[in-house]
Amino acid sequence: MQNLPIYLYPNTINVILDMDTNIVGVNRIMYQRDLKIQKGIKNQIQIQFKNSDQKKIRISNTQTFVFSMFDAINQRLIINKNLDVLDNGSTSTKGLALLTLNESDTLDLDRTSYQYGIKVLDSDNSYTPAYADTYYGMAGTIHLNNDINPVLKDSISVTTFNGIINSSTGNYEYYSGNLYANPEYNGNDALHTMQLYLTGYSGTIYIQGTWIIIRGQVAIIVLFQL
Repeated sequence: MQNLPIYLYPNTINVILDMDTNIVGVNRIMYQRDLKIQKGIKNQIQIQFKNSDQKKIRISNTQTFVFSMFDAINQRLIINKNLDVLDNGSTSTKGLALLTLNESDTLDLDRTSYQYGIKVLDSDNSYTPAYADTYYGMAGTIHLNNDINPVLKDSISVTTFNGIINSSTGNYEYYSGNLYANPEYNGNDALHTMQLYLTGYSGTIYIQGTWIIIRGQVAIIVLFQL
């Protein structure tokens, strides 16, 4: 029997916020790790605020912290969200805030790398920067991955039909031919759906389907009769 360990731990990044005037020294970190999130699901990231000598500092609900995610190439803002302050005065939550990215925030985004920054609303309603590292770098790198959700395949689109004249009725009939239904991908009880876009059509539409597999294909035929 195989054992598969699963690790469940908070996704936490450190942010430098120098509001502490009693700084002993500057302890530089070598680098700030890139942030990784998953597309199409809820991502929660803990933001740990520290001063430049790597000491946790207090934050409060009266302060406003804003997370911004943007496309650095096109200079386009993607996400702009307030952080939820978790600091309740206890030692375990000192300097902690929470960023929540819902499913809809990332569902339509490309799977690629973006940049992010965190800013603080000052008392004069202007924003001051929080730094991603001790080298005064404001922007960090965030990787949007799609390791959990499957990639949807494009629907089959049929625009050309084979036309014949029915000798017994004299009507024109147009056949789509066999359309492969990909039964090997149907791992649940889902149904196949179909949409028809018609312009000035008058007649009868027949949809024929069978689960009999012939040469690896499932026969689905659409018949238009004028």
